[in-house]
Formats: sequence, structure tokens, C-alpha cells
Amino acid sequence: MDSKNKDATEISLQDLDELLNFVLPFAKNLLIKYGSFHPFGAYKQTDGNIAAIAGYDDKQEDDPLKTIDLLIKDLREDALIDRIIAAAVCTTVYVQLPQYSDEISAIHVNLDHAQGDPIDVYLPYIEELGGEIRFEEACAVESGSKIFLRG
Repeated sequence: MDSKNKDATEISLQDLDELLNFVLPFAKNLLIKYGSFHPFGAYKQTDGNIAAIAGYDDKQEDDPLKTIDLLIKDLREDALIDRIIAAAVCTTVYVQLPQYSDEISAIHVNLDHAQGDPIDVYLPYIEELGGEIRFEEACAVESGSKIFLRG
């Protein structure tokens, strides 16, 4: 990897880490306080500012999948006109992770960057009998790009 590509990779990883550190504490707090949360996202603008985004359409029912589609659509539009350089979409999922024999509940953050590889981060959690949430160790896996169209 040449120096220019290495620098771009390091910058994209820093941007994605900033977004993860923006959305994950918020998602954890919502989960602890309310037991669930509606999908939401965040993006990093070309000027370096980070902002949150919620998906809502007055015709929309309370359907998380439609909210995710709306978030991705809005973020993709911003990416196409170079308004943003990185984006995150945060949801809750049931997922089969390598370290678990069965599906487990997890906070899922899809991270995408204009100059880097997309990543899915999963933070598994277990709801204890008293309703307390216990978070497990997070894991990251390669992902397909949803926001920044490549090719």
C-alpha cells in the first residue's frame, strides 16, 4: 500500500471511529432507558462536523425497515453531491455472530465512508431477568456499501 492510500485509509478509519463514538453511546442509553430505539443515523460533513439524522416521513408507519430505507436514501443523496464523507446507520437486530451458538440481540451500526471500506459493528447485549441490559464485546465485520456507491 502506498503512502497516499495508507493515509486515506487511516483518515477513513478515524472518521468511522468518530461516527461510532457518536452513535453508540446514544444507542446504548436509549436501550437502557427505553428497552429499544427507532433506527437513526449520523454523518460527517466535508467540513468535519458530525450531525445526527432521523428518518421520518408523514406517510410512514412505525416500520423500522422503512425508516432504515429512508435514512439510507437521504444519506445516499447527500453522498452523491459530496455533502458528506462518512455515514452511520444504527439499529437493533437479532444476529448470528461467530462467538454465539444462537442468534443474539445486538446494536448494529453500519459505517460507510467515501474513501474507505464499509464496516458493520455489532454490540451484542443480553437483557437480564430484572430488565437490566448487559453489553457483551463488540465485533466488526466487512460490509457492503449502502451509502457511497462504488464502481
